[in-house]
Amino acid sequence: MRIGIVALLLVVSAFAIGCGNEALVEVTPAVNAAGDAQGTKTDLDLQKAKELYEAGLAFFAQGQMEEAIRKYDEAIRLSSDTPGAYAGRGLAYSNLGQFLRAVQDFDAAIRLNPQNADAYNNRGLAFGELGDFNKAVQDFDASIRLNPQRADAYNNRGLAYGELGD
Repeated sequence: MRIGIVALLLVVSAFAIGCGNEALVEVTPAVNAAGDAQGTKTDLDLQKAKELYEAGLAFFAQGQMEEAIRKYDEAIRLSSDTPGAYAGRGLAYSNLGQFLRAVQDFDAAIRLNPQNADAYNNRGLAFGELGDFNKAVQDFDASIRLNPQRADAYNNRGLAYGELGD
């Protein structure tokens, strides 16, 4: 038995409801830093990237995954160092069953914000769906280290251990 899409949907719902505002807070510093570092982004570009990210969140919350992905794509094009856009797109890809693409986006989100317990947990779920339970356990461990109060990560890790026969 694989970890299952039900666990993923629970995490997706929790993200959409509980973490959306936190992810929005993440956007502004990353967007501003991108403009400062490159010197080529205008304030208008950075504001547009933030608006596109927020639109992606709204489409995601409405269950419109393809449209959410399009908005996240545009936000990333304007500001490629926004971890929330990668994490959101990864969740949308997961909802569409495109787990390899989801893993790639969670990789980017983690690279940009290594303290994101949600991204590790969600990447672990994607690895579980791909049948790579060793990597899933590693990600659930990382999520738990970053947020020991995260009950779903403990549950997900237990399910992954079950798949490994441990």
